[in-house]
Amino acid sequence: MNQFKIKFQDRIETFFDSATSARQNTGLLTDVLDYANADPHRFKKEIKELQFGSVLSSPLPVVLEALAVDTATWGEFYVDVLKEIFEKAREVKKPKEILGYLMEFAFIEKDLLPFNQKIVDILMREAETDIVEIKIAAINTLANYILNPSIGNKDLVKAVFISKLNDPSWKVRCFTYELLRVENILPQGQRLSIKDQLLKLVFGSPSAI
Repeated sequence: MNQFKIKFQDRIETFFDSATSARQNTGLLTDVLDYANADPHRFKKEIKELQFGSVLSSPLPVVLEALAVDTATWGEFYVDVLKEIFEKAREVKKPKEILGYLMEFAFIEKDLLPFNQKIVDILMREAETDIVEIKIAAINTLANYILNPSIGNKDLVKAVFISKLNDPSWKVRCFTYELLRVENILPQGQRLSIKDQLLKLVFGSPSAI
């Protein structure tokens, strides 16, 4: 029996309920961190069993927020979860349902500990996949690390972005163009082709999730 589920599932399911108070949510995050630190091996095993359940019942959003206050202990956990998110996304028919969990990495994207370099390296590799949904999600998440001073290969990161402006997929090209425009790192004189503008107009702007 999964003790984490027994102990926390009801509280997790109401975490995003507007009727749940901030104090209750803070208490849940503290309790989850305490539970994780009490027996890390058991905790990791239990979360692995539950992490890709239904969107409403998955503990990942709460877990990743809770552990963010102790990345000295749990930084590598984020690295492992990131790998598992991409692995799972490759297995399912609707990868965006899994890739949506990447939003939770916002809690640690400004962290200066070395584990974030590993996260950036993984995202750079995933930005080269042939699966468009995964590629766009990786690019989108990678952009959040541009301003992190602990990341040592920013020129390589920017090179990844620039290369995607010429990606075989119009969705990747359009998404990257808009992302770089917003981040103010679009190469001078860069324009979206007429073809891509028309595709974007007809099919809509591609999204990460």
